[in-house]
Amino acid sequence: MLRLRRLKWSLIRAPALEALEDFLGENLDYDLYSERFADDLAEILQDSLPEDQAEDAQTLAHEYARNEADAVDKVKFKCIAESRRNASLHEIERRRAFLGETLRRSVQEIEDGEYEVIETTPAQGKNVA
Repeated sequence: MLRLRRLKWSLIRAPALEALEDFLGENLDYDLYSERFADDLAEILQDSLPEDQAEDAQTLAHEYARNEADAVDKVKFKCIAESRRNASLHEIERRRAFLGETLRRSVQEIEDGEYEVIETTPAQGKNVA
């Protein structure tokens, strides 16, 4: 069901995004804001890239702003990977919190439980030697 819902949503959303892209392309002068877009994207990429690749973020952002296919693919992959990582970390934290709450409840039940002392009686009859 969830896959079907996602498919329906993406089928509905795709033409709307395309129409918005066409509208903005026709009505906005891209050259006016492409440099600022590239700078903002470079800043975002620097935060998500490993330290050894951080200096490449500026170049990648400018290539993306020029709509170069290779750069577009790289940025999309990095964004998808980051969102998947964030979703995974969120799910781990959610499960961890649930497990912690369950364990706290169990410990509290054990501590609050009533215990009775069972006395041991010596075995009668045979001696164990």
